[in-house]
Amino acid sequence: MSELSIKELERRMRPGEFSQAGFLGWGESLVEVLEQDARTLDDLGVPREEIADALEALLSAAVSKNMTTTQRKKYRVHIHIYPGFQICPFAIDPDHEQCTASGGVRFGSVDWEIENRRTGQRMKGPGLISHLIRAHGFFEGVESPYRIDPADMIKLLELAKI
Repeated sequence: MSELSIKELERRMRPGEFSQAGFLGWGESLVEVLEQDARTLDDLGVPREEIADALEALLSAAVSKNMTTTQRKKYRVHIHIYPGFQICPFAIDPDHEQCTASGGVRFGSVDWEIENRRTGQRMKGPGLISHLIRAHGFFEGVESPYRIDPADMIKLLELAKI
């Protein structure tokens, strides 16, 4: 199988499949979620790669220090590293390998909380989200407890161009 159908992707993303909580809620449409988030990024003038770059820089610094809480510039980053890793639901052959799109998954075993110390804004999420954003333009479904709202993330990272 070289390309996954939307139906298969949505099945994988429902609660209890690739994630206990799910990447999408029971009634959500993957296509609609992707389209809405793409519109948000267009409206704010921030490409998804810029968000992924900024998030990955913070996570890389935190993971490399081998500490649960680190400071990087105006950000406080708290991470929790789990044994094993979360499989990307877009992986072509998830029983044998992780998704390799856009360089693959780097933080599939990490959960994070980031505080912008200048603004006081905080967000938390899964490390896999940086890959989902970069490779697939996916911030998780609105009904997912792990969703990262793109506008909030842009605000946290102070990336807005307009």
